[in-house]
Amino acid sequence: NIKWLRDMDKNMIAIIYKMTDQKINTPMSHGMGRVFDTAGAILDIRPVASFEGQTAMELEMACAENINDSYPVIIDESSKPLTLDFYPVFKEMINDRMNGVGVSTIAAKFHNSVAEGAFAMTEKIRKISGLDHVFMSGGVFQNAYLSDKLGDMLKDGGYTVFRHSRIPPNDGGISLGQAVITARRFEKMKSKGELACASRCR
Repeated sequence: NIKWLRDMDKNMIAIIYKMTDQKINTPMSHGMGRVFDTAGAILDIRPVASFEGQTAMELEMACAENINDSYPVIIDESSKPLTLDFYPVFKEMINDRMNGVGVSTIAAKFHNSVAEGAFAMTEKIRKISGLDHVFMSGGVFQNAYLSDKLGDMLKDGGYTVFRHSRIPPNDGGISLGQAVITARRFEKMKSKGELACASRCR
């Protein structure tokens, strides 16, 4: 039921299998962007993206309304730090496709799974650390469906939630953070008299 996979050259599939099996040019990734890319490919939404975040954007737009079901997300406690294992999610997404479940329903269930996985991880962190303040930042929170879903879950769970309002949560906000860090380092150098020395050394 996955068109791009059916149309893919069999030799290319064999090469990919060999690369993954022998770990050739296949670095591990923990970024949520790759999780969304995989989900979009499973749903034939955007097997090959033309720009960063394209698949995630189209996957969000595909979501059906009023879907509360989700797929199981496992917290891998053997890894340091703890990570979410999305393999069961992808497996169930493929099963749904094979059984004729609509793309929009699967897309919504996927988003619900990401939110529930993030919430479960937050609960575990609070149990270990006692922290109950959550900062929702990073490119994945450009996604309104996910951001609203997880935000509501966190608030209902008794967390104090911080979300972006004037500065974007994606790479657009990185330069501001870099500027703040540079400004603080500048002030420290200035107070220690290191700035004048650095200027003379040049």
